[in-house]
Amino acid sequence: TLVPSETCQWNVLQSSIYCNIKPGYDVVITNPPFHTHKQTNYDLGKQIVSQSATVLKPEGVLYLVGNIFLNYTEIGEKFFNEVEKLTRNLSYVVYKMSRPKNSQNS
Repeated sequence: TLVPSETCQWNVLQSSIYCNIKPGYDVVITNPPFHTHKQTNYDLGKQIVSQSATVLKPEGVLYLVGNIFLNYTEIGEKFFNEVEKLTRNLSYVVYKMSRPKNSQNS
């Protein structure tokens, strides 16, 4: 739940990956799809992780919700300096990936 406050401003954007997103964001929150028809395919999730590093500020954070059987740690470590699992249950994991390695946004 996003709760507006006087000290925090949120912009919620819909985009096909990041095609209409300009660099310079503090946070990206995503729950990427992992099916192509009936096949498991998390290439789109990997693309979202890699491209997040280009739209986030140097101290930016990507929060990603993924199914438990999809391991986003390895791809996260390629593009972010810090990757951690915030929480998990029997079905899902919430990842926090912060400080993009190749952020172009100062």
